[in-house]
This record gives sequence, structure tokens and C-alpha cells, in this order.
Amino acid sequence: MSIPSDPFLGLMPPQVFLDQFMVVGNAAGTPQVSFSEMYSATSSRGMGEALINCAEKSNICPGVRFFLTRSKKWNPTQASASGNKRTTDGDHNLAPTIGARKQPQQRRGRRKKRDIVEYCDFVTFLLGVETQCDADADPFLSHEELGLSPPPSVAPRTPEQQTKGRSTQQEHASLPNSCAPSHASPGTTRQDAETLVSSTHEHPCDSGEDGAPGSSAQDSDRYTPPVCTPGNPYGISMLPIASSPDSAGTSTSDVSQHTHTLSPKSKCTLDGRSMPWLEAIELRVDEQCDPPTRSSVQLLPTLTVEKRTQAAERHRAALLSHVQAQFLRQHRCFLFHVLIFGRYARFLRFDRSGGIVSDRFNYVDEPAPLAQFFWRFAHLTDEQRGWDPSVSLPNRKEKALFVDAVRVWLAEMQAGTTADNRHARRLPDAERTLDDGHTYPTWKVHVVNEATGASSDLLVQRPFAGEMTLYGRSTRAYIAYDLTTRRLVFFKDSWRADRRHLRPEFQTFQDLEAHHVPNVPPALYGGDVLSTDGGLQETVKNIIAADNASWHVGKHKLRRHVHHRIVQDIAYPLESARDAQEFVQAIHGALCALQGAYQELGFLHRDVSFRNVMITPEGRGILNDWDHSGPKDRRAPPIGTWKFMSASMLENTSKINEIIDDLESILWVLLYGALHHFGAPGQDVPEVLFDYQNFDKDGSMIGGLTKKVYLLSDDVDRLAYTDAVLQELILHVTRSWSEYHAARATGSVVRGKEQAEAAALLARASQPKYWVDMFAKALKKFGERRPSTIPLHDRPVVPGHAPSSTGIKRKNGGVDRNEWHGYDAQHPRRSKRLRLQMKRAR
Repeated sequence: MSIPSDPFLGLMPPQVFLDQFMVVGNAAGTPQVSFSEMYSATSSRGMGEALINCAEKSNICPGVRFFLTRSKKWNPTQASASGNKRTTDGDHNLAPTIGARKQPQQRRGRRKKRDIVEYCDFVTFLLGVETQCDADADPFLSHEELGLSPPPSVAPRTPEQQTKGRSTQQEHASLPNSCAPSHASPGTTRQDAETLVSSTHEHPCDSGEDGAPGSSAQDSDRYTPPVCTPGNPYGISMLPIASSPDSAGTSTSDVSQHTHTLSPKSKCTLDGRSMPWLEAIELRVDEQCDPPTRSSVQLLPTLTVEKRTQAAERHRAALLSHVQAQFLRQHRCFLFHVLIFGRYARFLRFDRSGGIVSDRFNYVDEPAPLAQFFWRFAHLTDEQRGWDPSVSLPNRKEKALFVDAVRVWLAEMQAGTTADNRHARRLPDAERTLDDGHTYPTWKVHVVNEATGASSDLLVQRPFAGEMTLYGRSTRAYIAYDLTTRRLVFFKDSWRADRRHLRPEFQTFQDLEAHHVPNVPPALYGGDVLSTDGGLQETVKNIIAADNASWHVGKHKLRRHVHHRIVQDIAYPLESARDAQEFVQAIHGALCALQGAYQELGFLHRDVSFRNVMITPEGRGILNDWDHSGPKDRRAPPIGTWKFMSASMLENTSKINEIIDDLESILWVLLYGALHHFGAPGQDVPEVLFDYQNFDKDGSMIGGLTKKVYLLSDDVDRLAYTDAVLQELILHVTRSWSEYHAARATGSVVRGKEQAEAAALLARASQPKYWVDMFAKALKKFGERRPSTIPLHDRPVVPGHAPSSTGIKRKNGGVDRNEWHGYDAQHPRRSKRLRLQMKRAR
């Protein structure tokens, strides 16, 4: 439950970045180009103009047009100050300094002069380029700033080179000791030795995938086995070892820092004799040269690539806002970005697992990497640039169908009734579906039912809800128009975490439907999204050489996420309940879903929350969002929505989810909804009951204290509600959970009959049927009561305190507290034994 930081992974050498992510575009030779004019500019916009002129003159990025960005949202202050209807600068929070889009086809006739300042149209936006004159604006650190020597830029070998390397190694192994080449000679310089170290990350006796010593088809810089030559009869490679002065003032070899390299996983054999690989040869070119006592390999895991200066943090925040705006408005698997600051530049690649940052390079003295990036980018396909191939643009007729259907739906929602005189529920923020700012394009998304193979096309524009985060699941919730059925549906687009304890949500829906679990919404379409080659759309899973790559700085590991979609009928949040009866009925439906999933499949939901308990247009309660669910016997870390997690889960970060935790979450959903929507007027909502947070000695976030204090105290009697049956139900539910926590706290210290009673209370609370029956009895009382014809907001004001448990009438402003719309229920009283147990628990 620790708070994560921005997941940046670096510092990747620029050439490795190009060869890893843009190798397909390297089909032709890169033109020679100079970017020195950009460095001489005095403003970021001037640098942008210089880059645009350079790109046009050299044709370094054919088929792509660069432009200075200007968003469609104008700054009213600048517009009024200039006196013009338009200004050259707008709100740049959506786009970087320079944008790139596809070059439009030239029309015949007179050629118009091109304006390099354009709106940022996310229909065609391909690439963002950030420019800053100040080199200190770099949001990330470099190897020089970290005090580390940059790793060698070793490009991945082609299959032909790998095959050639393996055959060469086999030839060397078959030669006599006097015929194979050596790795070091007596005249080795320090630079040669550093180059030698870069290829000796593995022990010389390690075996590769094919069984040959040191050979591998995946690691391009893997060490080849030592062989013997006349000049090197023992086949010993020479390593530059950092030295440190000893107590006598002499310089000694600091071998301890290289034990991970020199310590054997096996033993070398020479002429049939076993020889441990424990010897080191110190290579000293300059006696005055004293290498650092800590190696780069030791420092790498303790560092971070983010620069912590004020200017760097400001520009990093701007960078993330630009990338997030592009991800929100486009349907992408990943995207590229370029940073140019002063005389340096960087490449970045973002996907839902994080950002990969290249090391900076001097584009003035070494323009080749920047030129190669633009040249290769121009030769990539849209899918290789990160676009989702299952998404396209609709035609005008299709877009009109979507807009008209959404407008009718919003109008009915505003009026409160549908065209057939049914009650129209309200969906919060539904008006966001149609973007008034015109920055969200309308897209056509092809969806497939993974189980049946059925497919359809959905029209979407702007998500009305979701996590809206750059990294992680990044769930986006849309109101979509189904072109097959010609109606509106709910569309959920997310990147599910690929974990052993988590199942794909669509697969869970299929299992729940197959076992006829009630009160679960069916999934119309859904499953993992496929690429054009038939593979899954997923984030990068093997980061070059995994987490031990020579360029990897920091502890962060990029997690694997898979693109996942769900299409369902539109459901409405719990807050759309018309009255207390419908509110309780919806929660009862969620309890039935928990009971069915647990009894039929042994599944836990693990994320019961106020937003996941929903209501259908007909008023039936359902339990949605099963993306965290899984079998009860599969161990999973604590997950869920903080406000509604059980007290035990919040106070113990290592606790495993159980059915009792899902059932207790129902209590907090009931209290939260009742307090916010059916609480007595003038009564403050104790938000600290749901939001309390603290940190343990390990720095992990914990909570649950206020929930336990509430349940083990008399505060359950002090909160009032506007409905008598709801008030009685909440009292019964909270008293039952009070007994559970009291029994849980005292069950290990009491003996005899009291211990048996505590065990019975714990067992009873763990049965979903117990709580389902409790809510069913309340619904029965709702049905027996004469329905009220007075709207909820027109009912009399209720005092802010509940009646005492003794039943004594107390007056407050002339209003009898027991006269609440026919309230005549007595509060359940605590037994003497229960009072003693709760006293011990406190």
C-alpha cells in the first residue's frame, strides 16, 4: 500500500533506443543534417521554428509535417489584452511546443504559403517535441551528473550475426590452445580494458541457451569463453579493478566490489584440473589514477533518473500532462516523445507500464541520433508508431448517429422521463460524453466477443469516468453507440495488470454467467485486444536486458499490462436510487451476487465499493467491476477501494482477502450511501470514518482504526437517517459487526462458553446468507409499509441525533425524535455478556 512514484526507467543509450524500438524504420540511409541553428535560438518557440525549417530543407522526416502547436482553447486574458479575437498563444497544457502530423497531399494549382502555427488536432497528431533553451530544464539526470561512466551503446545483433558468433565460438573451442585469439595482450590500454569490461558481465563458464559456453541468442553483449593463445597461455581475461588506498597508504585492488562478476557459478577446468575463478589481475596505466571505491554497478540500483530541481520538476510535470492528454484523446498502445533542451536531446517511449528515457546526447556535435530518430519515425507504420489498429475514424453519417443518440439520451435524463414515460435515471458527468471543447475526436472501435467471436463497431468520443491516469490500468469509461444494435451501451477500456492472482475480467463474467450467478451484468463483448499479427496488445515485457541491463538506473521495474475491453448495458450508480427502499434493494442484490459467486465458484470480488454496486434502469441491484476477483484459495495482496475496505485489511498490509472482507465492505457501502443521501438534515458526515490513514514502522499506509473504534463504541446509536426501516436495518447490521469485532478481539482470551459463543459469532458473520436474510427482512418491511407519496426532498426536517437506546422521548425544538414517519422500532439492546466482551475489546 505504499505510494508509487513516477515509473521512469533509464538511462538507455540513444543508439540502443533506436535499434530496439525503431529498427523497422531503418530501411534506408539517413540523410546528413545539422541542427546547430536550433541551438543558437533564444526562445523555445525559436528553437521550434529552427527545427521546422531544418526538417523542411533536409527532408529528414518525409511524409510528416512539423508545426508549432496552438490548442483550440484560447486564453481569455491574453485575448482581451491584445484586443484581437485570436492570439498566437493559447492554453498549451494539452500539447508540447512542436507537433508532428501526416503531410497532406499537395493539390494541383497555386501553392499557398504554409503557416507553421497550427491547432493541435488529435485526429492526426503523431509526435510531440519539447524544446527549452536552458539545459537545466532537463527533467532527467545524465550519467555525467550521476558520476557514472555511460554504458556502451551496443546494438542488438541480427540473427545472422548471432549465428556467426556461435559458429566462431565453436571453432575457437575446437582449436588447440595455441591457435585461438586472446582477449587481452600485454599492450592493453585503459580504454581497451574498459571496452573489455563491457563484454564481461557473465562468468566465462556460464552456459547459454544452446548449451555452448557463454552463447546466447538474446544477450548481445554476453561474454565469450576464454581461450588460450601463445601470448595468453592460460586464457585469463584482464579486468580493470578499482583500487583504494590501504592503511599503509599503498594502493590495493578493491576486489570486493566485483565479487558478483568474479565469483563462479561453476568452476573452470584447465587441462582436466579444477580451478576456482577467484583471481584478479590489476591493470594500471597511470599510477596516479585512483578509480572510485564504488563501481557503477553498485551505484545503479540506488539512484533515480528524475532530477529534483524546481525547474526540472516543473518541466517534467508539463511533459507528463502533454503525454497524458495524448493518451486520453487518442487510442494508443504507446507513443514516442522527444526532449530538446539547450544543446542536448533525449528520446522517450511511453506506454501503460511507464516511460523509458534515453541518456542525453549532444545533438550539435553529434546530430546523427536525432536525425536517425526522425528518419526512422517517418518510415514506421501507424501501428509501429503506437496507434491501436482496431480503432479508426467514422464517416460523417456514423458520427451523426452517435451525436443524435447521445443528445436524446441526455435530454431524457434531464427531463426525468423517457419517451415511453419511464423513469430516467441520472448518470453523473454523462454530459462529458459530447466534448464541447472539440479536443476529443470521435473514434470507431472494433470490439469482439472473445468467447463467441461476435463483433461490432462502437462509436465513442470522450470518456465520462475512469481513472484517467497515465500509468497502470488507466480505465476509461465511455457511453458508446453500437452500430450493430443501433443503441447506446457502456464501454470500458483498460489495461489489466498481468498477475498470477488476477484473472481477465471478461473471463470472470463468462464464468459467472455460466454458473447463473444472479445480479451480475452480462458482458456483450469483451476480452483481450489483439494486434494485427495475432498477438496481445501489451506493454513492453522484456526491457532490453531485463532489470539488470547495464543502462538501467534505479529500482523501478516496468510491470506488464494487457489491453482489455468490456461492453455492457448501461447501468447507473447507487446514488441514483429513488428512495431508501431502492437503495437497500440494490445493496441486497450485490449481496446476492457475492453469495452466488462464493458458493458456486468459490470467487471473491475483492473490491466491493459504492461505485461498484449499481442499479439497472428497472431498479435491480447489480455488482459490477470484477477485474480484481479471483478464487478464494488464490493468495492476493490487499486490494480494494480504501473507503470501503474492511478494518482488518486496512490495519494489516499482509492480510489475504477473505469472504468476510467482502461482506464487511457491504457495511461501509451501506453507511456511506445512507449518510450522504439519506442522512438527517444538518448532520455532519464523519468522513474520517472512511478516510483515516496512517503509516506503520515500515512506511506502509495503514488504516481501519476509526472503523474499529466506531463499531466498538456507542457511536452507532448517534447517527440518524430519514427513513425508519433504513435506520433499523443500519442498527442491526452495525450491531452484528460490533459483535463480530468484539468476538474477534476477545476470542483468543476467553474460555469455555464465551469462547464457543465468540466462535459462533465469527462463523455466522462469514456466511453471506446471514446478511442476505437480514436485508431481505428489511425489504419485506418496506413492502408492508404504505409507500410514501411525498418526495424525499419535501419531507419534514429530521433532528440531528438518534433516539437513545432506552426509548425515552427527548424533545428538540418541539419535535419528538421517536415520531419519524411512523418510526416505532426498538433498538436491539446489548446483553450483559456482550457488554463485557466489548469492554474487554476496548
